[in-house]
Amino acid sequence: FTLPSSVSALTCDVNDLDPTADACDGQFAGNDNAAALNAKKLFGYDDWQFLQKKDIGGGLDTNIDVGLSVTSTGKSGTWSVTSNLSEFWLSIAVVLKGGPSWVGYLYEPPINGGEWTTAGLLNGGGRQPDLSHFSLYARTVPEPATMLLLGAGLVGLAGFGRKKFFKK
Repeated sequence: FTLPSSVSALTCDVNDLDPTADACDGQFAGNDNAAALNAKKLFGYDDWQFLQKKDIGGGLDTNIDVGLSVTSTGKSGTWSVTSNLSEFWLSIAVVLKGGPSWVGYLYEPPINGGEWTTAGLLNGGGRQPDLSHFSLYARTVPEPATMLLLGAGLVGLAGFGRKKFFKK
């Protein structure tokens, strides 16, 4: 399967979601998953983790339950989560899949809901598709122990450099 030439000219718009996203990327052929986001280095990152996916007219696929809820009228709708995403994640990618492709929207810091539209997608016939599924991915906040270790290393390097400087 190849996307029609009209698709390659389509670019997503941060205003496709409300509140406005920090960035958007796509339209990518195929299905979204964490491996695809990381291979594409979506928004320059390769550490995306799958949270939840809602198939429109179907079930909920969960890796980490954040209480995802999605309403759809086909080409637009709303979404929300019951978890406070900014407590646990640095950023989230909202991914909309419609027709043969998907597009991602970045929020840094994460938000807990809003409105969406598939205006940033085109189907095989060159038209705006209905939403197939809505997915959430996130990047983790570094653990305190990791930050402590990094800080200790930097202090050690500074001390070593200072000792070497004053030895002369």
